[in-house]
Amino acid sequence: MVKRRAQRAGLTGDFAGHRLRCGFFTEGARQGISLPAWMTITEHRAVASVMGYFLTGGTTNNPAAHVLDD
Repeated sequence: MVKRRAQRAGLTGDFAGHRLRCGFFTEGARQGISLPAWMTITEHRAVASVMGYFLTGGTTNNPAAHVLDD
């Protein structure tokens, strides 16, 4: 459905439901939404399933990289 709608809109690129979910999860993580919160909303039971949606980025944007900063 996503690919069809993108074509009808004249968009070019790789559009698919999985990519939209990846963007949604990744942006939420960037905004600080926790993994348990995502799992509650999406009703995922396995952490590995949810983690497949997160796109990796630079470590400088990862809060875990700054835990020991002053």
